[in-house]
Amino acid sequence: MKRKKKFTATRWKRELNSGIFIAGLEAIIAFTRETGKEAGFEVCYDFEDDFLRYENDIHVGDEEKVSYDKKIHFQRAAEMYRQETGLHLVGTKEFAERGKTLTPEQYLQETLNSIEWQKRYNSVNKAHALWIDYPITKEYIDKLHELAADIEEDTDGPDSLDDAISVHTHPKCSIVIPSQADIQSLNETRHENREYATGFNPIEVIAGTGKLSEKEPELSPLLILQERTREPLPRSTDFEKIEGIFGMPYTSKNLLLSAIFGRVMKINCMYNIVRGVYSPSTKQIRLNKGNRFGKLCETE
Repeated sequence: MKRKKKFTATRWKRELNSGIFIAGLEAIIAFTRETGKEAGFEVCYDFEDDFLRYENDIHVGDEEKVSYDKKIHFQRAAEMYRQETGLHLVGTKEFAERGKTLTPEQYLQETLNSIEWQKRYNSVNKAHALWIDYPITKEYIDKLHELAADIEEDTDGPDSLDDAISVHTHPKCSIVIPSQADIQSLNETRHENREYATGFNPIEVIAGTGKLSEKEPELSPLLILQERTREPLPRSTDFEKIEGIFGMPYTSKNLLLSAIFGRVMKINCMYNIVRGVYSPSTKQIRLNKGNRFGKLCETE
């Protein structure tokens, strides 16, 4: 395994407050507040060039989850496409089978028609969209230019990429508590980074879209989570129990404070936890008192 370049507190703070990251964060918060559906995006790390790569699209989920691997509303869209056109959408098994009978020109034309239909579908079915476009900013364009230059100069084949940052929303939450699926996904990503890439220790950013206060209703609560252990937590870890411990300080009123404190201390040995809020007026992430980006550089 190659030696990882150091991600310092300064670098984490700079990246999570960069224009390109904030644009994506604002987009998913706005989408969730409008539709009630989760949304999210991922950022990959190119070890060879010490470079973070942003996606072209933002993933759209339902009220409880978002998937980075598949389009949750794809079957709905595919059925609508079949009913409207009598054809099958790109990405279905039926389209793949039909493609075997088409000339290259026909295949290209049907693919383009299918993609254009998906764009129209997204524009009129926002709550069930297949994706939404990542906001185009100057920093986003600069990143694309850097990526294009990197690909042109790369003579050794594609670089191995680590999944570095995953970001998603929790609808209507004013206190962000990670779900079992959230912490399990973070763990699986870390295992896969070690098995297939360079072992980058990823972070997960969860944005709540509930109202924090009447005085500042525009603020969004944030949780930034990262495994603190030197090695990934075993896949056999009881993540359901860990989810319960995360929620204890907020949902358990009758437990002894000492018992709660002991469990929370255990969690703090397993995870780096940073809490804050996103302020659209300043376009910055503001950390809660006692929180700091330096926590994302600590290990037990």
